[in-house]
Amino acid sequence: MVAPCGAINERVAYELFLLPLMPGADLEEAGEALLALLEGAVETQAPSPPDAASAALVGALRNADPTFGPAPTRDNESESPAGSGPLKVPVVELRDSIGIEVSAARGFARFRVPFHHRGDDAHEVFDRLFRLVAVAAAATGWRAYDPQEAEAVSLDEAGCEATLEIYLTVMDQLRPSSPGDLPRTTGTR
Repeated sequence: MVAPCGAINERVAYELFLLPLMPGADLEEAGEALLALLEGAVETQAPSPPDAASAALVGALRNADPTFGPAPTRDNESESPAGSGPLKVPVVELRDSIGIEVSAARGFARFRVPFHHRGDDAHEVFDRLFRLVAVAAAATGWRAYDPQEAEAVSLDEAGCEATLEIYLTVMDQLRPSSPGDLPRTTGTR
């Protein structure tokens, strides 16, 4: 059983993106361009998905996991006059009981896992994350991109294990581990 996510800073999280890719386009370049565009941008809660692809993504995620609900609104959604301030990106945000958060926008989806999970708990969370990203990718045709590695990520078991290893490495740097937090070996899956 995965422990509920406590009070955390949701901005400190591992992220995976889904993005559409035009024929012949490079996913790494598209991912880097998206990150540059989002630098300093503010996600604002939209009342409904901004386009058909994000609506399909939200619907597929809610069908796959009915525990997804709206994420709490943030204090950073202050109003500023049109044309001033940071770029505002309308998103529909969903969060489940263990802290996986999804922001669905026109042209991308961001999946976040807070740096809160360790050991078997982290394995369960990443297995769930990858199932959800795969459902969303199937609903949209979009490709998975890992900004931590600046590359495509496969949505199979090998991709999940590689991504989890990066997550756990960061967790080791952020928080000291205790003996009960040791990750299980791959052979026990």
